[in-house]
Amino acid sequence: MKFSALLILLAPLAFLFQKCQKAPDFSVIPSIAFVSFNQTQIHPDKDSLKITFSFKDGDGDLGYNSGQNTKGDTTIYVTDVRADKNDYTYIFDMPLITAKGSYKQISGNFTIDMISDCHCRPDHASEDTVSYKIKIRDRAGHISNSIQTPKVFLICN
Repeated sequence: MKFSALLILLAPLAFLFQKCQKAPDFSVIPSIAFVSFNQTQIHPDKDSLKITFSFKDGDGDLGYNSGQNTKGDTTIYVTDVRADKNDYTYIFDMPLITAKGSYKQISGNFTIDMISDCHCRPDHASEDTVSYKIKIRDRAGHISNSIQTPKVFLICN
């Protein structure tokens, strides 16, 4: 009898301890990592190149609600880093990413659509390759690490 009463008292405590989770330990400086492309060969101006990267941010200050962003405050920078070409950086606004649960830390994947921003160089009539460097900036002005994507094959004709 005493054993079953003790079990009844301990069961809720065990359930409560099981539900308690330790908060992730992410830096307030965002970090990113390359995840994938939707394809590795594209016809520029016809196909859509989607780049997916993962992110982590310890204070959860990535993105803005639409209409709130003041240019450059929270941004994704994607730089075309092909050889024999001046680097060109495309700037994308990052939408608001909200934390789930009671912790400020956020993590997940984000996908950029480069549909109109993939072009062959003029001296590459039939084929070309492109690689991108990516970094992000949060609302506090922290800039993430920089990642470089693998090369994508462009079919130019």
